[in-house]
Amino acid sequence: MCKRKFLLASFVLLLVWSPSLMATPVGVFDFTEDVGRAEGTCLGYGSTQYFTPDEYIITAAGAGMWGHPSGFHYAYKQLSGNQRFSYSPEWIMAQQYWAKQAPLITNGRPGDIPAGGVFFDVALRRNDDYTEMQTRTTAGDGCWTIGTRDGNPDSIGIQRVTVGSYTVVQGLIDFGSGWESMGIYLNPPIEDEALFGVAVSSETNNWDQGMAQARLSNVLYESDPGLIGVVTVTADLKLDDCATDIPGFKIRSLKGDPKPDNWGWDGMNDLLDGSIPSKEEGSRVEPLVNLYDSGGRGAFKEENGYADQSYPGIDVFEQPALEPASGDGDDDFATEVIGCIELTAGLHVLGANSDDGTIIWIGGLEIGRTEEWKGDSNRDFLFVAEEAGKYDFLARSLEGGGGASLELHEILADGTRILLNDTSVDGASKVYVPEPATIALLGFGGLAMLRIRKKR
Repeated sequence: MCKRKFLLASFVLLLVWSPSLMATPVGVFDFTEDVGRAEGTCLGYGSTQYFTPDEYIITAAGAGMWGHPSGFHYAYKQLSGNQRFSYSPEWIMAQQYWAKQAPLITNGRPGDIPAGGVFFDVALRRNDDYTEMQTRTTAGDGCWTIGTRDGNPDSIGIQRVTVGSYTVVQGLIDFGSGWESMGIYLNPPIEDEALFGVAVSSETNNWDQGMAQARLSNVLYESDPGLIGVVTVTADLKLDDCATDIPGFKIRSLKGDPKPDNWGWDGMNDLLDGSIPSKEEGSRVEPLVNLYDSGGRGAFKEENGYADQSYPGIDVFEQPALEPASGDGDDDFATEVIGCIELTAGLHVLGANSDDGTIIWIGGLEIGRTEEWKGDSNRDFLFVAEEAGKYDFLARSLEGGGGASLELHEILADGTRILLNDTSVDGASKVYVPEPATIALLGFGGLAMLRIRKKR
């Protein structure tokens, strides 16, 4: 019954139907497949049509690229090593709000792609030109979002690249000015010989609930691509030395008096730079940055051995400084974290998990930012240190309504995610208190306890 309904829908749509499972190659694609079809319901049905050297139309029903089991139509190649797949997307029709088209990497073999398998994609949703990088990293589990963007992209893509000891899956988006990073995932659970291609789903379970149809152009497979958006921190940005050898960060939080009219990235910087009035300012030194006031508690929390910290000057508490966060729902404040970071030469991965946005600079150079006003936003940033040495570290975090949290993390070459400056873990980058004047915040009893290193 399900197949007959789909054939009828295809006829009504004046589509040329041919069995898609393991069909003859279609243009650049070696295989097409209805993922989830073997589940016994209309979880994935569709067709790929090749019109010109640069135009494809994919029509699909399917339960989606999120739940388990997934269902979608997929046109792909089986490839090894460093690969990028990209195309320019267009919707012809999609009745359902959640319909998706996406460049997708997944495990599996031609003709045998698990409907609940591991995958990474950059999905353009039909509603409001909204794009998200999403993944399922354990077969049969749920899915989650790595990064999102609003707007109407010219092209979308996904790639797998190995650099040194890191293997990276990176989502890509182009709004007309070249590729930008949607987000990254390090050491992904993707086999070397994996499937790269385009998936389309109506995000429904039957043709009579609505079909989706996408037009693809500029379809491109590229071998040995480079990572996008990797900042190089040059040797001329190094410090002679850190001002102290005390591990930790200086953390400062404050509110505007009143709230700035331009509250956002600009207002955050104006407030922290002192160009607009402030109130409720406080400072504290901490060995790690794991702040929480309300909302989601992030990856590092008391349950896994990392008690949350309060925001200085925002959550008022008694000494000693290390008290659990009060969680009293403060709004509209900014936080600045400064330090002196010691880096090895080569590729590094730092990041932030925050609500409502964080920017990180190394040596005065921005290495990345999470998304503004996106709530719980967890992002990783790749950068290269041209030479080993010590550099200024700065992070600024924005808080509006709702949740308030900030974690600064590092990802090591083996994929371990740690809080930045967690020197109990081998290979962690060290961060030092940035200035002698912060000694009063430490509660160590005065300047006699400060070990100051002279500049070379």
